Amino acid sequence: MTSSQPLRVQLSELRAVFELIMNYISNSEGEDLFIDKDYFWAIAPGDLFNIQKEPEALGIGRVSESWEHLERLLAGHYDPFPYHLVWLADILRALGTSSRQAARRD
Repeated sequence: MTSSQPLRVQLSELRAVFELIMNYISNSEGEDLFIDKDYFWAIAPGDLFNIQKEPEALGIGRVSESWEHLERLLAGHYDPFPYHLVWLADILRALGTSSRQAARRD
C-alpha cells in the first residue's frame, strides 16, 4: 500500500475482528477487565499521522477520562460521533498493553 492509496476496511470485517477478540477475552479473562495504568502520552491529531516531522508537543491523556466519555455515550448523554472511536482506542490500547496482557504475549 502506498500513501496515495487509502486502506479500505469493511465495517463488517472490523466488527467480525472485534467480536473474535472480545469473545477470546471474555473466555480467558471474564467479563470484568482491569486497566492498571491511567495516564498516557497523547499526540495531537494533526501530528499523529505526519511522520515527516516529530510532534511539536506531547500531551497527557487519561484512560479513565476516555472511559467517562464512553460511559456518557452509553447513558445517552451524547449522540455517537467519530471521535468516540479515539476514546475507544485509548481503552483498547490500555487493555491490550496492560501488564497482565503483556505477560501473556511472552
